[in-house]
Order: sequence, then structure tokens, then C-alpha cells
Amino acid sequence: MGLPQFRHLDWRLDMEVGTRTLHHQVNPQFIFRLDTQTAAGVDQSRHLQCDYANLRHLQTALEAAVSEMKNTHCQRIARYIQ
Repeated sequence: MGLPQFRHLDWRLDMEVGTRTLHHQVNPQFIFRLDTQTAAGVDQSRHLQCDYANLRHLQTALEAAVSEMKNTHCQRIARYIQ
């Protein structure tokens, strides 16, 4: 059993430019297609959608996870897992 491997990431920014009733409301949506490959060699595509606030939160969480992996305790555990 293994984790899927990252292959490719496509993203797009969708934004409604204007409507007749709402002139100054901006609600951008980010749309992602994440391509991965399983340990068995099967390609998978996942489609994700989020707004700016959730994307910013995801960035903060991923940066915290990367900085945690630089910890000597985590590196020691990662060595034993491999």
C-alpha cells in the first residue's frame, strides 16, 4: 500500500465580471485538476474548487507541515519509515 504520487496540477481562476443587479461584488473561484498515479500505476484526476480564503488557509497549513518536516524528530521518524 502506497500513497499516490503527484503528476500534474492545472488551475484556473473563474470570476464573474458583472451582473445587472450586483455591480461591485467579486467572488473569485479557483478550480484545480490534480493528476496523480497510484502505486499500481493507475492514473487518477481529481477536480477541486475553492475560494480565496480557503486557498489561503490551505497554503498556511501546507507551509506549517513543511516546516514541521524540517524538525529533527520528524526527520528521524521519516528515516525509520522508509
